Amino acid sequence: YEQLADFYERNGLGGQKHSRMSRMEHLRNFAREQDEKNAGIYDELLILDLYLRENSKSRPVWAPDQADYKERIYDFYKKEAGNPAYLKGYEGYNYKQLSKMTHFEVFHHRVLDQLQEGCCGVVFDYRSRNPLSDDAAVSVIEFMCGTQEG
Repeated sequence: YEQLADFYERNGLGGQKHSRMSRMEHLRNFAREQDEKNAGIYDELLILDLYLRENSKSRPVWAPDQADYKERIYDFYKKEAGNPAYLKGYEGYNYKQLSKMTHFEVFHHRVLDQLQEGCCGVVFDYRSRNPLSDDAAVSVIEFMCGTQEG
């Protein structure tokens, strides 16, 4: 905490109001300054933290583009709309509604499993929240980051 406070002071960030996105950006810069070799892991943990809290419609500018996975994410929501396996309680909603009410993110580290390398999808369910932390419920979806279906 002291090092983070020093970082804020060195960069003239103290005494200002910061949005959630700007705080995330500052924490990202701090993490990169401390441990550049694990920058990708920190980025993914920050994205995880963002989507645990809210179904943010704007992504951080540094967040990887999910366009390469658009079709597979679409397929996930189509399956869930027809026969829900992960999004219980959303029966009657179509795939477009499901995709707006929840969030699907592709990670290149198993961010919920000791940060092991390996691609996975995580779906964030904002209707089901942890009563202590208010975090969205999450489900890990086996997902291949390559061109083959997972």
